[in-house]
Amino acid sequence: MRQPLIPCLLLATSLTFAQAPQLLRSVVGPLGVTEGDTFTIPNPRSKFTYPTDRQVVIYFEWDAPPAKYQLAGVWKQPDGKLASISDIAMETPTRKLQAYWTFDLAAGMPGGVWQLDVRINGLPAASQAFEVAVPAPAATPPPPPVAPPPPSPLTLDQIYRLAPSIVWVYKLDSTGRRFDTASGFVSGKGEITTAFQSIDGAANVEVAFADGQRRPITGVRAHSRLQDWAVLTVDTGSAPPLKPAPPTYTVPIGERMVHFSVENDARAIAGIDVVGRTQSPAFGDRWPLQPPTSPAAVGGPLLNPFGEVIGIIGGSTTPGVRALDRANGLSSWFLHSKSGVAATPLPALPPASAAPLPLADLHAANALTPYYLPDPDITSGGIVREVAKDPNRQPVVQEGLEISSKEPSFAVFANWNPRTKIRQAVIRVALYDATNVRRATGETKRANLPAGSVGRTIVTFAPTHLLPGPYRADILLAGRVVWRGFFSIAP
Repeated sequence: MRQPLIPCLLLATSLTFAQAPQLLRSVVGPLGVTEGDTFTIPNPRSKFTYPTDRQVVIYFEWDAPPAKYQLAGVWKQPDGKLASISDIAMETPTRKLQAYWTFDLAAGMPGGVWQLDVRINGLPAASQAFEVAVPAPAATPPPPPVAPPPPSPLTLDQIYRLAPSIVWVYKLDSTGRRFDTASGFVSGKGEITTAFQSIDGAANVEVAFADGQRRPITGVRAHSRLQDWAVLTVDTGSAPPLKPAPPTYTVPIGERMVHFSVENDARAIAGIDVVGRTQSPAFGDRWPLQPPTSPAAVGGPLLNPFGEVIGIIGGSTTPGVRALDRANGLSSWFLHSKSGVAATPLPALPPASAAPLPLADLHAANALTPYYLPDPDITSGGIVREVAKDPNRQPVVQEGLEISSKEPSFAVFANWNPRTKIRQAVIRVALYDATNVRRATGETKRANLPAGSVGRTIVTFAPTHLLPGPYRADILLAGRVVWRGFFSIAP
C-alpha cells in the first residue's frame, strides 16, 4: 500500500510562542487548490471510495503566535494501528498557521474510518477522521488445471509385449476333433473376447494361452450373432487383460492400426489400415481393413497406436459361413472374404449379472449355426439361377450368388455318386436368414441311386417370398446337415 504524506506549509503570521495554537478549522476533500496565499478544498467531504477517489486532502488552520513550530502528522488505520508519520518544521511570521496533508488511496488498503492526528511541538493540536471504502478485490480464479501431456504411441516392440494376452480359440466337433482355429484376447479376469464366428457351429470350444495351457470354456457370457462378437468365460490364469480405448477415442479413417496376424501358425505383429466405415441397421458398424488378415487372426484385437483395444477382427456380415468344415468345398477366398476383412467396434458389454450359457444351451436356442459333416456320396452342390437335370452337364456355380427378388426362381442342387452301395435318401433343403431363423423349406426329394451311378437332386425356390439380405441353404439328410451354401437376396 502506497501512503505518501505530503505536508505543505502555506502561510503564517507572527505571534509570541508563549500562546498555544488554537485550531480554527479543518477541511477534508478529494482535491486541494492553491491560489496565491490561499489554499481551498472545492468539494469538501469525508467519505471516499476507491478507485473512484484516488487521494484524500486534509487542511488545518490554527491561530498561533509567530514562532518556530514542529508539526507531526500521524496516520492511523481503522483498527487504530499506526500507518505512518510525517514531520514538518516551519517558522511563522503571522498568527495564521496553516498546513495540509495528502493521502494516496490504494487497492488493498483497509476500509473503514481512518484518522489523521496532528501534534505541534509534541502536543496534540488537531484530529480529523475520514471514511474510506475499498471494494474487496475480485477473487482470483484458480489457474486452469494443467492437462497431462498426451500419451506417446507405443513402439511395435512394446505392442508385441501384449502377446501373452492373445489366445487361440479352437472349435471342436462332437467327437472332440478340432476343425477351426481363430483368435481372441483376455478382456477381463476370467473372460475372453472374440468374434462370434470363432465359436459358431462348434460343439465345444477350447482356449490355448501363450504359456501353452489349454482350457475349455465354461460358457458364453454375452454374444451378438449379427455384430460378430462374443465374450467367453474361462479360467484366464495370470494372463493380463488388454486395456480398451477410452470412449472418447475416435478411429481416424486411413490411420494405420496394429493387430496380431498369424504366419506359419505363429503370432506376428502387423500394421493394418482402417480404410472406411460402414453401417447397417442389422449388422451395426464395421471398419473395412486393408490388407486382409489371416483367417486364424479373426477374433483377435484391433489395437490403436497406444496398444488399446478399439475393435475385434472379423466383422462378418454372412453369419454361419465360418461354421463350416473345410471339406465343404467353398473356396478359401470366399470364406475369408466373408469372415475376416473388417473389424467390429469394441462393444459396450452388459454387466455380468446372468450366469454364462453353455454352448449346448445356445444350440438349443437356435443362436448357433448347426455343425455338419459332409456326406461322402455328395460330390458337389451349389446355388444357381437354373440347373439342368442331367448330372453330366455341370452348372456354373457362383459362390455367394446375389439373386434379385424379381427373378422367377433359383435352385439348390446336389450331385450324387454312391460308391459302395445303393443310396436311398430323403432330401430336404431349408433356407435360413442371418439371424438363423428358417425362412423357407423346399419340396422333399427322394434319392434312389445304385452304387457307381451319378445323379442330381434339384430343389427350386421363389425369391419373392424372401426379404433382402444374406441367406444360407442347408441340405439335410434325415435331419442332418450334409451340405451348405450361401447367397443373398437383392431388392
